Amino acid sequence: MQLKKTTGVLTLFAAISVQLYAINPLIPMTAITGRPGRAEVKHLLEEYRSVGIEQFLIYPRSGLEIEYMSEEWMGFIRNCLEIADSLNMKVWLYDEYNWPSGSCKGAVTADGHENCFPKTLLFTRDASGNCSTKLTYNRIGADILDPEAARRFIELTHERYYREFGRYFGTVIPAIFTDEPSFSYSLTSAKGILEMNFNGYDKDHFGLVWYDGLESDYREASGGRELTEDVAAFLDGKESPELWRDYYSLTGDRMRSNYIGRLSDWCESHGVKLTGHLMYEKLYKSVRCNGNALKMLSRFGLPGFDEANSDIDINAREMEISGLSLV
Repeated sequence: MQLKKTTGVLTLFAAISVQLYAINPLIPMTAITGRPGRAEVKHLLEEYRSVGIEQFLIYPRSGLEIEYMSEEWMGFIRNCLEIADSLNMKVWLYDEYNWPSGSCKGAVTADGHENCFPKTLLFTRDASGNCSTKLTYNRIGADILDPEAARRFIELTHERYYREFGRYFGTVIPAIFTDEPSFSYSLTSAKGILEMNFNGYDKDHFGLVWYDGLESDYREASGGRELTEDVAAFLDGKESPELWRDYYSLTGDRMRSNYIGRLSDWCESHGVKLTGHLMYEKLYKSVRCNGNALKMLSRFGLPGFDEANSDIDINAREMEISGLSLV
């Protein structure tokens, strides 16, 4: 039974944190494994407090022996909150088991909610070169572009925490962390391994992240073009210059309004900040995972980057350097 103090630290904008809370902005991302009891929690938090750490993030992950979101898990969270409150500490909640966020450890798609699985429109070409399409479901994770999936995620996670611990929201609990959400997880290989085609693509077996209504949205955004026809032309080597600009703008805007926007609105209405970071921060990968990343981050109450080291490389800062062209 143990709580692990991870070497990675939740890197938020320290100046904002100091301004908001006037306390030490260092927030250890504390991995919870085993089955820690109240005494163990008290010992860890007293250790934190003794070295000047005044806030920490609860990170449930592989190795946790308590069933996630069970009554026992709520008891553990209650121990953390009560002890933290007695020590004048802040507790940041994490909205998932492991990552990426959005599925509540598979509960979002359970009990017949199959439409909440991520969707892919699969393009295949036969030996004669004819292209056909088929809508498929990736039975891993949840579809953050789907309204019902996003609603269920909030109901099963955020609403559950608020019912149990609402009196701590906005005081002991300043924020909820969402981790590496992305619409790109719907693209998988036949073995279910994430494949986002960063190193090329198979023109005879090509997957496109999909949501209900994408065809009509694309038609309107493109001035009447058909998405499936444009993708088929791309696979034939006749790419329309506007195809991916329009496509990633639409999928990014959908993720921003349907998932990030819903979480942000919920957090704001319940007295806490939405914080966390996206899947990939490097520009060329981020576009394929999130669309316009800076536009996406603008909906966070306290946006973060996954900067896990201090190696400052100007060539790795494409997002920041290119910011004016993205917003």
